[in-house]
This record gives sequence, C-alpha cells and structure tokens, in this order.
Amino acid sequence: MKHIHEHAAAAIVLMLGFAGPVTAGPYDDGIAAYNSGDYATALRFLGPLAEQGDGAAQYKLGFMYERGQGVTQDLVFAHMWYDISARQSTPNAAKARDYVATLMATDEIAKAQTLAGGWKPTK
Repeated sequence: MKHIHEHAAAAIVLMLGFAGPVTAGPYDDGIAAYNSGDYATALRFLGPLAEQGDGAAQYKLGFMYERGQGVTQDLVFAHMWYDISARQSTPNAAKARDYVATLMATDEIAKAQTLAGGWKPTK
C-alpha cells in the first residue's frame, strides 16, 4: 500500500508542476497595469468590465477620466462613471461623484446625469 501512496503523491506533484501560472483575472490585471503606470493597458482591461457592469471597474474608469490617465481628461465622463458605480454601492463612488460635481458647470452635471441615466450594461 505504501508503494501506491508514493506514486499518487508523485503524480500530484507532477500535475501541480504542469498547472502553469495562475492569472488573477481582468480586473486585477487592469489594476496591476494601472499601478505600474500603464494606463492604456489598464483601460483595455477595465473599460470592457465597466461596460459590462462591474462597479469597481466603473469607479476606476471614473478616476481615470477625472485625472486624464489613459484617456483625455473629461469630468462629464468621470461624473457619469462615478454615478453609475455609486448606484451599485461601490465604496467612495458617490463621494467621488459629488467632489467632481464641484469642479463642473451645471450644464455639464446635467449632461453627465443624462448619460448615466441612459447607460445600460453590455452583457
């Protein structure tokens, strides 16, 4: 019996060795790219997730639009993404939306609210 267990253990070790690297997923890949300053790659990962309804990706996209990271700075789109994210109770999204609103004209806020109100996930 000992001989069978040794072979089973060896087989498990071999299988684990061939498993290859484990990736964290598109959101984590996007955040890693963002944190390394590769905003274009971050946008490639996070943009589709935001469009599909991921609240955390929507928040990060709002942040990128607010700061002009990987995109042209646009407070209307920043407000829109923060607002969409806030509807999903994403932490800090409502606070970020309200802060960005203090930097915007009334007509810009209205435009952002209209865009957010008409937004639908692309699932």
